[in-house]
Amino acid sequence: MLLDKDRGAQRAFDYFAERGPLPHRWRSVGDSRSDYKMADYVHSTGREVAHVDVRPADGVLERPYEVITIGDAVHDTAGAEFLAHWRRELGLEE
Repeated sequence: MLLDKDRGAQRAFDYFAERGPLPHRWRSVGDSRSDYKMADYVHSTGREVAHVDVRPADGVLERPYEVITIGDAVHDTAGAEFLAHWRRELGLEE
């Protein structure tokens, strides 16, 4: 039964699926242990997923998918560095 952030992920999938095909690759970002539930749900659908843990000092959880940490960066700084990396990778920097 889905009751937490996994339920939110399912609702988001349902919403976007009504509007077109869903991507195969997903990333979730969070600073609490319950945030992993978003990635758990995505993983259960068979899509490629990784979770970006922006507070790894609390303990990085073992999962069957990749868990990403951003060096010593935490919270907003870690999230911003993760997004900046993908902006560069996708050629979106101005």
